[in-house]
Amino acid sequence: MRNVHPSARRNRSRKRRGCVGCLGKIIGCIAVLAILFWMGNYFGFSEKLMKTQYPIKYQEWVEIYAEEFSLEKELVYAIIRTESKFDPYAVSNTGAKGLMQMQEETAKDCIRELKLKNVKVQDLLEPEFNIRLGCYYFSKLLKRYQGNQDLAIAAYNGGPGNVEKWLKNENYTNEKGELVHIPFPETRNYVKRVKKACEMYHKLYTEET
Repeated sequence: MRNVHPSARRNRSRKRRGCVGCLGKIIGCIAVLAILFWMGNYFGFSEKLMKTQYPIKYQEWVEIYAEEFSLEKELVYAIIRTESKFDPYAVSNTGAKGLMQMQEETAKDCIRELKLKNVKVQDLLEPEFNIRLGCYYFSKLLKRYQGNQDLAIAAYNGGPGNVEKWLKNENYTNEKGELVHIPFPETRNYVKRVKKACEMYHKLYTEET
């Protein structure tokens, strides 16, 4: 039988106790986290946290113009969140401006069609004006695509000219002529983000209103 020095036996014993102690701490931490998670759900903390990620801002203007142009207000919030994160002074690399990131040329067309007086494209950084034009323009896209929300969202980001090309390309459509693949990664991800945000706004706020 091999002799083992007493100090070695003590070290092994300490290691075993140390491992057991670490395991106990880990289990304890997991239990505490589980309790906190349960309490968070119980008291609605998780919902409050989600609302900070999907806020309601500029509610007066969103509701007025969503109703005027027959849009879901949740969809308008989703577009604003995705486009500008509710920053009224946002300007993109391509020159799109404001909450709903309107291009100046598109804004000029909308101003003319709405027969608005005493306004100019420089006003796009003004929240009410930007939301009004953005809602009108999106409603035009919805009508253009017979209420197909996915196509309208894609056109809002990638442009209606590109959407028309994709619809004529058999590589991007199914046998029914429906668009099943968006070749622009940015637009493809944009559609997914807007739809997810719209779903979250419905989930977080619809029951309250």
